[in-house]
Amino acid sequence: MSYEDSFPVNLQQAESTLKLLKSLAVNKEDLFSKGKFTGKIDSMIETNKTKLDRLIVQLTTSSKSREFNDIEIESRKKKVREIKNQEQEIFRKLEHNLLIEMSQTDDLEENKVDSEGNIVPASQNSSSKRNKMLLKEQMKLLNKQDIHLDDLGKITGQMREDNKQINEELAIQHQLIKELDEQISKTTSSFKKADLKLRRLIQSSSKLCLWLIIIFELMLMFGILFML
Repeated sequence: MSYEDSFPVNLQQAESTLKLLKSLAVNKEDLFSKGKFTGKIDSMIETNKTKLDRLIVQLTTSSKSREFNDIEIESRKKKVREIKNQEQEIFRKLEHNLLIEMSQTDDLEENKVDSEGNIVPASQNSSSKRNKMLLKEQMKLLNKQDIHLDDLGKITGQMREDNKQINEELAIQHQLIKELDEQISKTTSSFKKADLKLRRLIQSSSKLCLWLIIIFELMLMFGILFML
């Protein structure tokens, strides 16, 4: 069975997806700093992160192929690690920049009164607001991480099932090849036996013809002597 190496294509797609994620992260920071809605950009980031995670799984799997030597396998593993590190750096930087943006939120808000009638300073109120925003953003990231883990689990499970089916097909093919070899061996043995019988038959026929010729010549000689 011929092996189709998908690593180069998947690596190119992963690098392209990384560039897109970097651009989307910058766009989200810009929208967030302007207080604009980031739902659409979040969806695009989510979609491309899922795609990248799937490509990473495929790259990891194709890096373990026995078709390559140890040097090539290690080189591919290194490239996969670089892709993972770049992905982590994108989202680490995004989260860091969002936190900075939250901390720089304008504190010039009107003082508010709490439930007991006490005046809450604007800075304290703003800090509370930032904490809520931070908590909300962290919860969103955690939810996305859970979704990614579930998706990766499904992808890994499917790939294991596919590998299981491939191994079963290979086992069947190996069994068929083994049976074919046995059949060829039996046929070859039969041909050898038939050839041996044919040789013996030819030898027997040659001896019989020789005896017939001798008998005929003797009869001819006796006939001539009898006539004399």
